[in-house]
Amino acid sequence: MSILDRLSFGLLILLLAGVVAEVQASTVTDRPWPECETNLADCIAVPAPDVVHEFVDPAVARWPLALTMRQRGRLREDIERRIASGEDDGHGQLDLVDLDVRSGRLRSARTRLEQATPKTEGDTTWQRRRELLFGQVCAQDGDFACALAHWHAAAESAPAPPIWQPKLYAYALWGLGREEQALAWYTAAVRADVRLGRAKDGVISGGGPKLDAIARAVVEAWVQIHAPVMITLVAKIDLDPDGRVERVVLLDDSLDPRLRGRVQSAIAAWTFTQIDPATVGKSLSTHVYVDVRGRPLPEGGHAFDIQYVATGMRADDMVPPRYPATALDRRAQGNVDLAVRVNADGRVAEVNVTHSSGHPELDRAAVAAVSQWTFEVDRIDGQPVPGWAEVPIWFRIGSSDPAIDPSLRSIQRVRSNQLLPRGL
Repeated sequence: MSILDRLSFGLLILLLAGVVAEVQASTVTDRPWPECETNLADCIAVPAPDVVHEFVDPAVARWPLALTMRQRGRLREDIERRIASGEDDGHGQLDLVDLDVRSGRLRSARTRLEQATPKTEGDTTWQRRRELLFGQVCAQDGDFACALAHWHAAAESAPAPPIWQPKLYAYALWGLGREEQALAWYTAAVRADVRLGRAKDGVISGGGPKLDAIARAVVEAWVQIHAPVMITLVAKIDLDPDGRVERVVLLDDSLDPRLRGRVQSAIAAWTFTQIDPATVGKSLSTHVYVDVRGRPLPEGGHAFDIQYVATGMRADDMVPPRYPATALDRRAQGNVDLAVRVNADGRVAEVNVTHSSGHPELDRAAVAAVSQWTFEVDRIDGQPVPGWAEVPIWFRIGSSDPAIDPSLRSIQRVRSNQLLPRGL
């Protein structure tokens, strides 16, 4: 029997950017958590498949995971100014702890945590964020039992299973040497956030250098076991006014015909609820992005999971950014996130930097390149419509294409037409 004859598809849905989705995810067996006085890691066991990790927790970091030294310095100055002027919302001290942890200043972080008090009594979001940051300090100290205890307490206080929970559990368990258990939790983390299944996206923890090293080890081990074969596919889809898929056309002509047919069949079985008022009750032509991950089976052959990523317009003519010579001379690197407004004819009308690389010349190079792109926009009742796309660009020295990360070329995370997959 061939590999393709042994395909099995897991339909994993997530919340990403402007796309809201029902999720088949995981958490622990029961709530409240069982009491474990001897070993909390034994208590949490492995994630069960019947609870969804989809709570977008306001207690998590308020900035991107990757910040340059210059960006951290500017943020610190702004936070200290707000605290001194009385403009702080109560999270200023915790913001400074976050920056301390990212900079490796653990003594300062621990002192601030011990002295910090909430602005409003009973602020559970503030308390949960404090527990999360205490866990990061413990992890940076190499005390992963302490980290797990604090992250466990934070998860207990959340109104619903948070998206961050399985990822941080995986990191703590890995640090405790419980690798199999850690990878089980990381599988749940990928179900909650598809980006964690991509090696380049999963290596920044936002919790400092030591936790970043754990994050790299976990994602590399997980990819080797669960996704040694991974590809992001883009398909054109037509939806009727009731959200049923009328047509699916995969855009990768090189795909094996049998795998192509099975992916198309999986997408065709989905039904969408259109939650954008502009599209409700109307036909919609758009693009759907899916990750297909392949892994070997013990008895031979492979299994493949299909994970829904996003829907929206597609960039079809991408001018790669040029790495500025001045940036190369200084070995400047960084990520630039752009918000791109696209006209109905597919031409770019406006480009805004939503997250700077920390190097103005890199930001300018990204904006200059993307301003020349063209897009295949969505159609509502057959008519092309304008919209917004979020475009991430990575500048990395030493890569074959340092100006744009190849794994992100085909993925435009789009906010314009929001769809809710259901009935899976």
